[in-house]
Amino acid sequence: HLEAAGFVDVDFMSLTEEWAPWAIERAIQYEKDEERQVATNGEAVFKDRMYFYKAVSRLFQSGKLGGIRITARKPSPWETKLKQGLKSEAGLKLGKAEAKIIEGVAGGGGGGPPQG
Repeated sequence: HLEAAGFVDVDFMSLTEEWAPWAIERAIQYEKDEERQVATNGEAVFKDRMYFYKAVSRLFQSGKLGGIRITARKPSPWETKLKQGLKSEAGLKLGKAEAKIIEGVAGGGGGGPPQG
């Protein structure tokens, strides 16, 4: 879908290995810090966050949740024009050029193998 939206250089990198331990530890540490969290934010906020942190922790542990970094870029207008030009019929009708092999020229040949 990203390419269809005009993005190029689309890259996906899994971050599950880094995020899972962090999310699991976050739930553990938050629960241990209950007294301070309740004093700072109140019981309702603590319970809501604890529910969320535990849910995320369980999902990572079950393998049903992962992390990913997606990077992409939009090509510049000039890059887009260049690619369109290269794909256009005009770009394909450049014709064929004649080529001669010149390696044997110093040996007096007209493009054939060197004489020796």
